Amino acid sequence: MSRRQPTILQDPFELLGPKAIDNFVNKLNCEGEESRELRSLAIRWKASGPNLQKMVRADLAFGTGVKEAIRGFWVPSNHARAYLVPSSSGTLNDPNPTPVRNARFAFGVFVLHPECDLLGGPCDICGKWFKQNTRHRTRYCTRKCASLATAPSAIQTTKDRRENAHKQRIRWAQEAMATWSSKPRTEGWKSWVLRHVNSQQRIDAKEEQPEPRPLTEKWLTRYINNDQLHDPTANKKKKGEKR
Repeated sequence: MSRRQPTILQDPFELLGPKAIDNFVNKLNCEGEESRELRSLAIRWKASGPNLQKMVRADLAFGTGVKEAIRGFWVPSNHARAYLVPSSSGTLNDPNPTPVRNARFAFGVFVLHPECDLLGGPCDICGKWFKQNTRHRTRYCTRKCASLATAPSAIQTTKDRRENAHKQRIRWAQEAMATWSSKPRTEGWKSWVLRHVNSQQRIDAKEEQPEPRPLTEKWLTRYINNDQLHDPTANKKKKGEKR
């Protein structure tokens, strides 16, 4: 049996076609020992900056293992990429494949790709790895995951905004009641309070928002019944009954 000739890497990027990043992402999202080791390498790589020199200095055994798996002159850069300097003895044929060696080989070839820093993940929602469209860090793999992440905060923001607006209306109503009670008025207290609160709402509303809906006597009655507001004539009625 003739011995297989080693593969010489004249151009390391010839091994990495348009689908190279996608293939690497698929491996990361698979199960098995090789994929687990690959995910571990990817996490450490991203945590380093990515900075391959920093990653290798932190784990010299890893750097040695990648060089052995690649069988070439694998040179880490001070940013996300690596370079493979070809030699006459360089080969991609590993005589003793193991999951760890296979993972190191896959990772070593991956960082040769000029767009390796487009690797995104793991997604904050589903935990999957993915290919980013830009080099700007993306936390979510799809719009669906992004919407799931932002939905609770958006709901809470709306809830907080409504609660703050309600508290503000109650304060305006209390101020109007105090002003109405300060001296005798010909105008009834309900119309006085509603006119003041509705006026303040219009002033407080932002220009880009629609004009707020005017409050009615039903609004006053509701919050008087649940003790958030108090009828300013109640004390006068009690005094009149005692007499």
